[in-house]
Amino acid sequence: MAVKAMLFIDGSWMYHNRKQIVNADENEDFDIDYRKIPLIVKKFLESKLQTDVDMVKTHYFASIAINRPGFDNSKQRQFFEMLSTRCFYNTEVYELDFKNMEKSRHEKAVDIALAASMLYYAAVPAAYDIAVVIAGDYDYLPLYKRAKLLGKRVCLVGLHPIGEFYPTSPRLTEDNRLFDLPMIFMDDYAMELRLTKEERSRNCDGCAREEVTTWEGEKFYCMVCRAENHASRIDRVCDSCGKSESTTYTTEWFYCRECREEYNRTRGKSKTGVTRPM
Repeated sequence: MAVKAMLFIDGSWMYHNRKQIVNADENEDFDIDYRKIPLIVKKFLESKLQTDVDMVKTHYFASIAINRPGFDNSKQRQFFEMLSTRCFYNTEVYELDFKNMEKSRHEKAVDIALAASMLYYAAVPAAYDIAVVIAGDYDYLPLYKRAKLLGKRVCLVGLHPIGEFYPTSPRLTEDNRLFDLPMIFMDDYAMELRLTKEERSRNCDGCAREEVTTWEGEKFYCMVCRAENHASRIDRVCDSCGKSESTTYTTEWFYCRECREEYNRTRGKSKTGVTRPM
């Protein structure tokens, strides 16, 4: 029977340390193929355990900025959608409200969500045998200890230090008692993680114009439509919750993406409050 492994990724840590993986490949056009990360982890575990490994789930935890003056988060939203639809990640994204937050902005929701999910699945019978965590913060130490107390093995994926900069806490890398398997260093796999982009012709979903592109997203818009869309976008305040969002809507009333999604969800409920089947 295959050993079950579950992958937990601190997306904020990945974002802030992505350059180290890119620099390891020494290619300016480098981009990470996120579909390959679970495959690399699986291959590593199988080589160490000498048995089949089943990567049952990959969880990705991240944050997104809202109400940030002059900032368009549409690319971030597209990226998270890509992780869900193309890489089959379970993504959890938490908002960082720049308008209503204190001066010092923290992304603690990401850390707490990762820890909560890892311990939750550790308590679910037969959910996983090995927790593989992609992160570098020493703050996760209590999480690793609690998971081990629940009978789970823990494996850490980190990055090598660069001079005096330590993306992975040295207190984690130097204590051999913390983890049940050798650490995986992502920068050692830069060549394997590289996204191979292939050019092909696609028709624009806006004007039907044909254009050569490497874009793999479900929707595709040509350079002309993208430029027109960007030029026509303005910052508007939601008439329901007061959040600011970049949009092309010019109607008298405006509702942000979150309020529109909430409205659509409530429309799917009957008068008795039971959600109708889709």
